[in-house]
Amino acid sequence: MSKYIQVNQALAAIEQGRFQILCNDFLKNEYPGDLQSIGTVEGKEKSRSGQPDAYIRKPDGQYILGEFTTKDDAFKSAFETKLRDDLDECLKFESLGIKPHQVDQIVLCCNSVVDIAFGETLNEIVSPLGIRLRIIGIETLSTYYSSTGKLFARDFLNIKFDTGQVLDKNSFIERYNKKDLSTPLTNVLLGRELELKNLLSMIGERSITLLLGGAGSGKTRLALQAMDDFVEANPEFIPYYIFGKSGDIIEDLLTFLHPGKAYILLVDDANRQVDNLLSVLDRMLDKGLQVKIVITVRDYAKDDVLKHIRKLDFEFFALAKLSDDIIQQVIYGPPFSIGDWTARKRISDIAEGNPRLAIMAARVYRQNPVLQSISDVSVIYDEYFQSIMDDGYLRQNEFSLKVLGILSFFNSVDIRSQLDVPILAAFGVGPEEFYSTAEQLEDLEIVEIYDRSVVKITEQIFSTYMFYQTFIDKGLLNFRTLLEDYLEKNQFRFKDTLLPVITVFGPQKVIEKHKPMLLEVLDGLRPQPNLAYDFLELFGFYMPEQLLVFVYQQITTNLEPGQQIDVEPIWENERFSGKSRLLNLLDPFFLQDTPDFTTALALGFRFVAKRPDHLDNYIDQLKRNLHPAGDEVAQNFPRLSKLLSWLNDPGNSSPEASKIFYQVLPRCFLNTHYEHHFYLQSGTGYQLAPNFAWMRTMLWEKIIHKYQDDREQVDLILRAYIKDEPHLNQVLFKFDEPYINRFITEHMRPALFADCYFVQDYLRLVEKKIGRLTELYKPLKKQFNNRSYQIYRLLSYDHYRDHYDYMKIAQARRETIGKKLPVRSLSGFKKLYDHIAEIAGHSGDVRNVISEGLAIILAGALERDLETGLSALAFYLKMGNPCWINPNPVFRQLMQSYPAETARLYALISQPEFAYRQNWLENFFYCLPEELVTREWSEKLLSCYEQVASSNNGIYPDHFIRYENEREDTIYDLLKTLFDKREADNQFLYKLSHDLMRQFPALVEKHLKFCQDLYLQQEEVDPHADIYSEELFLLLDHDIRFFDTYIDHLTSRQERMLSCGNKTLSQIWRYGNAKEMVYRAIVKMRQMRYWSTLNHLSSIFFIQVSEEDLPKCIEVLDQLLNDHKDDIRMLNIILDITRNSLGEQFHPFVKKIMIANPDMEVFKKLEFHNNHFSSTGNQIWADFKAAALSKLHAYIKAELPNHYDYLEHLDLLTRRIAMFKESADGERRLQFRGYR
Repeated sequence: MSKYIQVNQALAAIEQGRFQILCNDFLKNEYPGDLQSIGTVEGKEKSRSGQPDAYIRKPDGQYILGEFTTKDDAFKSAFETKLRDDLDECLKFESLGIKPHQVDQIVLCCNSVVDIAFGETLNEIVSPLGIRLRIIGIETLSTYYSSTGKLFARDFLNIKFDTGQVLDKNSFIERYNKKDLSTPLTNVLLGRELELKNLLSMIGERSITLLLGGAGSGKTRLALQAMDDFVEANPEFIPYYIFGKSGDIIEDLLTFLHPGKAYILLVDDANRQVDNLLSVLDRMLDKGLQVKIVITVRDYAKDDVLKHIRKLDFEFFALAKLSDDIIQQVIYGPPFSIGDWTARKRISDIAEGNPRLAIMAARVYRQNPVLQSISDVSVIYDEYFQSIMDDGYLRQNEFSLKVLGILSFFNSVDIRSQLDVPILAAFGVGPEEFYSTAEQLEDLEIVEIYDRSVVKITEQIFSTYMFYQTFIDKGLLNFRTLLEDYLEKNQFRFKDTLLPVITVFGPQKVIEKHKPMLLEVLDGLRPQPNLAYDFLELFGFYMPEQLLVFVYQQITTNLEPGQQIDVEPIWENERFSGKSRLLNLLDPFFLQDTPDFTTALALGFRFVAKRPDHLDNYIDQLKRNLHPAGDEVAQNFPRLSKLLSWLNDPGNSSPEASKIFYQVLPRCFLNTHYEHHFYLQSGTGYQLAPNFAWMRTMLWEKIIHKYQDDREQVDLILRAYIKDEPHLNQVLFKFDEPYINRFITEHMRPALFADCYFVQDYLRLVEKKIGRLTELYKPLKKQFNNRSYQIYRLLSYDHYRDHYDYMKIAQARRETIGKKLPVRSLSGFKKLYDHIAEIAGHSGDVRNVISEGLAIILAGALERDLETGLSALAFYLKMGNPCWINPNPVFRQLMQSYPAETARLYALISQPEFAYRQNWLENFFYCLPEELVTREWSEKLLSCYEQVASSNNGIYPDHFIRYENEREDTIYDLLKTLFDKREADNQFLYKLSHDLMRQFPALVEKHLKFCQDLYLQQEEVDPHADIYSEELFLLLDHDIRFFDTYIDHLTSRQERMLSCGNKTLSQIWRYGNAKEMVYRAIVKMRQMRYWSTLNHLSSIFFIQVSEEDLPKCIEVLDQLLNDHKDDIRMLNIILDITRNSLGEQFHPFVKKIMIANPDMEVFKKLEFHNNHFSSTGNQIWADFKAAALSKLHAYIKAELPNHYDYLEHLDLLTRRIAMFKESADGERRLQFRGYR
């Protein structure tokens, strides 16, 4: 017997008390608002006299009255009399204490069937009162309580809904392992130690843990282990595992979960059992239950699950597939203990992140530990997928393999898509046949189907296997068709699909089998260079002769010096003019040692000889690809050896070759980031592997030999070596030590600052690595410590590192520099400057380090003697301020010590030939103390700013109050100068402090018109400056007429597509004529030529208005509606304002608009939702639009009087809702396919 029949029979026999409780639940589910049950005895299953049995007060204040009637005997007339009496009770409004117009609807619930004629009789009683009547019979209630209301059906009708979906661990594993594509959960968890620790911590901290990952990433196995470990540490928690199948799980939960106990539940693959998840979440909220939930879900379905748990205590944990490094670590350790690096690399390539495949390949290799044993892994794949391929459906149905082959390449197919159906046709497959086959494959859990149209393979490794089986091995699908028809627009699909197939099954089985066909396809593509490039990027490495000939022909035939080949660059960036696709084709030849390595190297040189702007590109390519690999140690690093030999050939000598030597080889070989392959254990320590030591020695020798000829390049190498110190281990440091010592002893001179700088840096490295300076180095520390270096140390911060407080460091620097670097004469300063010039010439970093110290020297010279100090400063300025010093300490020192000589300082820095003149003069006036300011200085200040070309520092008028005190209107004249410059040249920029008007109210009082113009101009420069409009309202307080001027300014900016910032003008309502002002403003905004609700400009008056001001806002909008009810643009402005700023008024104003102008053509053009959207995650805009229109539809139907007059309007909304839902479904299909 079906559950529906059981519920129907139970309802027919129910007694009144229980029936009332069930009907209360039904009403609460159907209608919004608070339900009051007058006819139910609290805490008991009994009824009592009530008028009505229950009622709901809706959010809008309207009432829904409910009466619940049971059929006690077989007489129809007696039952109808009871219904009529119950209805009469609801119409006694005086005793109810309400008016008829307050009642929206009367609901009569009964446990029988009401025929049409009697229903119409009852409806005739209430319709004259404008009240709707709804009769809920036994069929409706049976449907509800056999689905949504199962909980109440269980408790009050004693009907069980058991589905067997809540399992213990062993039952869950047994059922899970029956899935053909799943890695058995009985496998040992390997390589997930860190993830397990983090997941376990998250489970302990959160109520809900969402474990995200792709198919085959090991989500379920990790979740099981985490739950085991959690229960072991928290034995009070009882674990259950939910395995989804058809049927609601609520009865299972009620059976297994009991109040007062703690549980941890696994909801596996929640994207397949969302209903179960909702039931679990609902149960979790029951009082007395302590529940933790671990949810696994695939990446693409994350948002489908997140929307149900966003408001709960959850966190998600993203799980990636096992990385190649982790897989290699796993098989390096027991029980496999595979030490050969090349074998581990091969196994990780085979596995593609799948631990089971890695284990299978590792076992094969352990049985026969030679690389050839895992070169052909088709046997491994055949064994891995044997259970699937042995399925009768696949074995007997070749067409199903074609379907899987198409999916293996295209990733997914949507039979509703006009783009996908021709793909199926190209391979002789019809959409109906394709889909029916996909349904069969879904039953086998080989594919997933979304929205009854989108199909994709669940497992990437199986997809690789199917591509090989169908396109390559068995030829069920035409590989040539795939290449010729789909290469141009599916380049990345070819890379994602074909390259793994070649890696796994080997080029012999994939490429050589189809070599004649591939050559024919390439010949056909040669007239289309871009497609030829696409093809060769895929197959070129396996067709080396054809690729190298193509590159050679492109360089010699199609490329003149300075000419770019007519193909799209791979990418553009700031450093390169555009990375060349031609060079990119050579990448595979550099990644490993091949017979064509030197040929590719020569072609690259020939290319950059014709295109020297790509030399840096080529160098970057070599550095990226030539890092020595672990398997090259035994082979004596063949790639780098060939490069070195090629560069040493006199016939290849060139500036380009020299640059490659210095930038590529040291980067690849002196780099200190190395793995264990380059080291051998020696006793208790390590030493470099012999071949690695030999190559490193040879490189050091060549660099030492080239030092005299290319000192600048070698210096750069040495600096980079020191800079890489954090990664320099003890073994490398000790090995390199004698070579660095040779540089020092053979080539470096203590007289040069650069050499002292390097040696001292290296000695600090020595102390850091071995803890002290040996006798070998102690003399060097003294020897390479020339006067320039000593001065550098005194001027830099490094000398004062014993202090940790900045103020103490600054004080110590001033005192030490004053004592040890005193300037007592101009000649003395010139000698000191010679050292400083040498230091500053070393590098920009060093120059920056000493600039502050040099300012201290000059300030000290002034403090000690005016004339000497001024002479030293004049000399330094003549040199052009090479250290970019901040002059403020110097200025303050002179102004404090020799205030009478301030004019001489001004004259000195005012020299026209001084490049930093303007900046120093602005700093001068900033530093000038109040006691020295005179009217003359105020005039000079204005003169300074008259010369300014642009002020990037910002103008802060409060810095100039002291000048205002000496000369009235100085600040006004300064601002007027800047204002006039901007008016004359809109490239001139200056910024004022955001509180200028409030700081200087007198300026506003005296120069109101200017302040208004200044405000508008500053908005042009920075529309965000007065973000809270405080300055604006200060101006309006002085002259409310400025409001119209400002509105003209705002609309002008919008017409020119310029930003108006994020202003709010809601303070406008404090003015007595605010309504008239806002009305005028909106009418003016409506006239804008490029007006769009996108900018929400008209909303600036309504943002966060107070409750007190809300009625004024509504009055203005009402007036706009009354005056412009036929103006589409104005109506949309009103909707934009209410929708975005006065949310609760949006629906009421839609109602007002529809009543004022019911014209259907007008309604069609109204904008009921924003046309832009911002969100987090993969939320879909069309969903929001559909939801907004659904709410509007419900509001119109419920609130408009005589809503039947608006049936066309409702129909339009219904159609748009359906359209947006369809659009959202399409977007979800794209998400499922991985397109977002």
